[in-house]
Amino acid sequence: MTKPASPETLLSTRIGVVDASAPGAALVALASADQPVPAEGLHYLPLSPAAKAPDCCVRPQSAVPARDVAILRFDGDDAQLAAEHSAQFTRAPDGAFMGLTLQGKATVTRATEQRLFLQWPDRKVSVRVDHCFSAEGMHVRVADSAGPGKWQPAAYYYLPLKASVQPDCPLEE
Repeated sequence: MTKPASPETLLSTRIGVVDASAPGAALVALASADQPVPAEGLHYLPLSPAAKAPDCCVRPQSAVPARDVAILRFDGDDAQLAAEHSAQFTRAPDGAFMGLTLQGKATVTRATEQRLFLQWPDRKVSVRVDHCFSAEGMHVRVADSAGPGKWQPAAYYYLPLKASVQPDCPLEE
């Protein structure tokens, strides 16, 4: 019988989300409120518009008061306010985007427009990230590897949109 991985060893804990869709403002939501952030900051990977590789760096700043939190994190069907922080980039990105924050620089492999795999140099397994748009927001699902071809859901984020988009989520979203 395989022993379940401890939360510290799950690669999904290295992933959060970033909303840099408003000019001059960025918000990040991390896997947990007490997640340590490297002194140099977090890499970021735009999902919309899509980027091929992570860039450096975004630094979480002050925690956003609960009444102002917009990013949700789901635990099953239950929505919770995400551990959201205002953030600053060490170098301004080329344009507005919504995407991921990553602890360290991961290799990105895109399977489809809505699915990618992340792998870090210190681990042999990957993390799968699925993302899509509904009429109201961006949905990001993260899954840890649970063996060859098997995935264990780890996180589900919802980022509300500030502009209209063409929905591309499957009907069950």
